[in-house]
Amino acid sequence: MWLDRAISWTRCILTSIFGVGFCYLLFSVQAARADLIFDSNTPHKEIWQQVYDSLPSALKTQKAVVVEVVSAKTMQQLFEKTMGQPCSDVVDGCYYSGGDRIDADATILLLDTLQGDRARMVFAHEYGHFVWDQLLTSAERDAYKAVWQRQLRKHCLVSTYASTSVEEGFAEAFSAYVCARQKLDTCDVLSEKFLNKLVSRRTDPSQVATSS
Repeated sequence: MWLDRAISWTRCILTSIFGVGFCYLLFSVQAARADLIFDSNTPHKEIWQQVYDSLPSALKTQKAVVVEVVSAKTMQQLFEKTMGQPCSDVVDGCYYSGGDRIDADATILLLDTLQGDRARMVFAHEYGHFVWDQLLTSAERDAYKAVWQRQLRKHCLVSTYASTSVEEGFAEAFSAYVCARQKLDTCDVLSEKFLNKLVSRRTDPSQVATSS
């Protein structure tokens, strides 16, 4: 789009004149302005939007994240199609890159029976997968892997499910960071510190300039 090209050109000019830190500050609001995308009949969409709105701006995105609510049967069918294996457990949420919509950068599927705090935690978990997959750098993923491996050895992860893989560990920690901070602080303080530093690095222009 011509607007994207204009923004990119302006960013390059400002960077050459004022430096990376100034440019990061100027465009950070734009980078975090997007909302989630729902179908008009999506139930509980206010809950998902509230969780997203509560995120630090550094963890929001300009990408198009579609949120859909589906039945248990549909969720199971999609899981088996995606994973290529039978699903023996109830799957309450799923993230994948892209989606059926042409404008989707990512899609989050949520079980239609989710309610209250559980609904918030599951959405935050699946959004955590999006952060891991599309927002973190490879260096940031490697850094968290070291944290996760250390906490795994010490049996100090935030949940049993967090031990199944490093990505699930990040998603579980992210969900607790957003929805149950006290639990994360008690159970997995190193993951909490990692997420605090992640937010700080992406918010502080001086750190961005230094790391670049």
